[in-house]
Amino acid sequence: MHHRGSRFYFPKAYHGGFSYAMVFSTMMSQNFSSLFKGSWRFERHVKGLFPQRLAFEGLASFAQQAALRLYEESGSYKLNNQPMDFSTSFLYEILSETHCRILFSDQRLFYELTKPQETLEHLCGQDHYEGYFERLSADQWILNWRIKGPRKKNIEIMSCYFRL
Repeated sequence: MHHRGSRFYFPKAYHGGFSYAMVFSTMMSQNFSSLFKGSWRFERHVKGLFPQRLAFEGLASFAQQAALRLYEESGSYKLNNQPMDFSTSFLYEILSETHCRILFSDQRLFYELTKPQETLEHLCGQDHYEGYFERLSADQWILNWRIKGPRKKNIEIMSCYFRL
């Protein structure tokens, strides 16, 4: 899915044969406080969860809650031509302009960011998440995950976010 003004960046390790990957990068100084606020639109592609590749789209927002920022997203996708809705939330703990912790809603650590371009790792039981985050500009960032394990066999999740 390619919308007007949208661009996808997937590092070579994450291309996985996807023909829509456009490679470009701008190194930005990290300022997580200004990046993770306001309203966003996102596009997400998921491979390996079902036989067909799924295309998600939706809206996300950050809202300050005491020392944390509540991230909420919701959107839709089609599975076997049936529209499906989804939603999720995370907590963002911005420790400094250069350090952000992303937490599950029960405040368990999911991953941490300390650079504008970073590889990530997370263990969920025996499932291993390898991630990639990149801030492309003040108004665009990507987050990609490759998940392998006994419960999540071989899943790729590629998301691109655009400030509204």
